[in-house]
Amino acid sequence: GGSFLWPVPGHYGLSAGFQSNDAVHRGRHNGIDIAGGGISGKPIIAISDGVVVQSNNSCSHNYGKYGSCGCGGGYGNYVTINHGTKDGQTYVVTYGHMSHIAVGGGTVKKGQTIGYVGSTGWSTGYHLHFGIAVNGMWVNPMNFYRRVG
Repeated sequence: GGSFLWPVPGHYGLSAGFQSNDAVHRGRHNGIDIAGGGISGKPIIAISDGVVVQSNNSCSHNYGKYGSCGCGGGYGNYVTINHGTKDGQTYVVTYGHMSHIAVGGGTVKKGQTIGYVGSTGWSTGYHLHFGIAVNGMWVNPMNFYRRVG
């Protein structure tokens, strides 16, 4: 639904929801974790056109761990993209825990591969951390998807 693409086509399972109150997130989860069997190494796509505003591709610790490996501020390899302003709202998305990123700076196109699912940073298994900030405030990404799958 809506104008945003789903970031990991074909993979719709969630291992943690927005503000998840599990042992790892303790109610402070600023996104959703897209996970499931066979997701490791799958392409992550840009949900809309945008501009890369921040990224890290220096984390080589691509395996599950119960603490931060010290790279990427806990996100490991990640890309943050400003997807622009629509209806007076600015959308900035962080895509985290990638095995490696596929873009540098500059612009990205809707549907373009920006990286691959991994388990870098503070990550207990292979998944995509997908966080959307609207006007600088984290919101539940599922608000933008009527249904997936």
